[in-house]
Amino acid sequence: MSLNINNQNWQLGVLLIPGYNMAEMSHIIEPLKVANHALGHAIYEWKLFSLSGGPLSSSCGLKVDTLSLSNNPALDQLDALVVFAGRVEN
Repeated sequence: MSLNINNQNWQLGVLLIPGYNMAEMSHIIEPLKVANHALGHAIYEWKLFSLSGGPLSSSCGLKVDTLSLSNNPALDQLDALVVFAGRVEN
C-alpha cells in the first residue's frame, strides 16, 4: 500500500483488550504522533476501541477511554486495526 502524504489521512484503529500492555500500545501510537509533528500536520490518526467502549484498564492499571467496537461507523473508515490483548490469568 502506498500513501500519498499530501492528500490522504491514514486511519488506524487500536482494539484494546482488558489488561493490554500500555508500553506496546505506545510503540505504535507514539511514532505516528512524532511523524505528524515532523510533517507539521496530521496525516496519521487513530481511535481507541474496546469490545464494549468506555474506560479500560491496562496491565499497569492506567485507564483510557475507548469507543465501542460493535456497530461503530468509524470502523468503515479504518485503514488498519491493531489488537493489543492482555494476559489472562486464572
